[in-house]
Amino acid sequence: MTVMFLAHQTGKTHRMSNIMLSIFVVSLVGLFGVGFWSAGTTYYQYENRQLQNRLSEVEFLTDQYQTRLDS
Repeated sequence: MTVMFLAHQTGKTHRMSNIMLSIFVVSLVGLFGVGFWSAGTTYYQYENRQLQNRLSEVEFLTDQYQTRLDS
């Protein structure tokens, strides 16, 4: 409906509508991009914490094993 309305406009109003529509579309795409970036960042921060916990557990077990070998 909006596209049909925009198609019937002429002159400066039509150009202004195209500019506003372009700004809206670029803003919408930008918001989607920021949303995906934010979700990805949150996911990788969570994964990083999980891997750091696993690494510290492995280091702890390695130290325990080394202590038992030394004694």
